[in-house]
Amino acid sequence: MVTITLMPLEPPAHLIGLIDPLSNFFYGPKFVTKDLFPSGHTSTMFLLFLCLIRKGDRRIALMATFAVAFLLLVQHVHYTVDILGGFLYGWLCWWLAVHSIARD
Repeated sequence: MVTITLMPLEPPAHLIGLIDPLSNFFYGPKFVTKDLFPSGHTSTMFLLFLCLIRKGDRRIALMATFAVAFLLLVQHVHYTVDILGGFLYGWLCWWLAVHSIARD
């Protein structure tokens, strides 16, 4: 929320508007477009990949993460920097969690 507040990026040109009944319930009929940096889709999926243990599960999660990142770019939902920032934020959350657990 801090980065979205500090960096309210304009939506990419040719943004494909997707109607989400759940977000419309909370936000109303307006279409939210300034929630770009970082990509929550990418950061959440990458964090899931980092937390998995089994090699097969990790492989599938990583492929799914890259597929979602690619599709977000194709649909013009995010800028490239949003996707890369999502990977960075996902890794940062994982790193902080691992190091805070290691202290205990």
